[in-house]
Amino acid sequence: MTPSTLLTTVFFIASMATSSAQCADRTDKWTIAKKTNNWCKWAAKLGPSEIANRCETKKIENDCPVTCGLCTDMPTIAVTPAPTASTPAPTASTPAPTASTPA
Repeated sequence: MTPSTLLTTVFFIASMATSSAQCADRTDKWTIAKKTNNWCKWAAKLGPSEIANRCETKKIENDCPVTCGLCTDMPTIAVTPAPTASTPAPTASTPAPTASTPA
């Protein structure tokens, strides 16, 4: 891996860590329309069939991205080694010709 490729990989992994950290529901209570609640728990309370409706109604997608289904699984990074020249297989050696001696 060249230094440039390594640096690019490090920055890519760091940006993924930032993205995953931002993909978390709020855990506190906050006020919407004069009512204070943990709106992420509220949205999930009735189960999957009602979550999308509740997220849209209260506009809580940015505060509850996990509950509202905005977070996706992070891709798996597979590091593969750089290609290298293959080593040729050994071959049987042929004896060098010898000069014949006159009789």
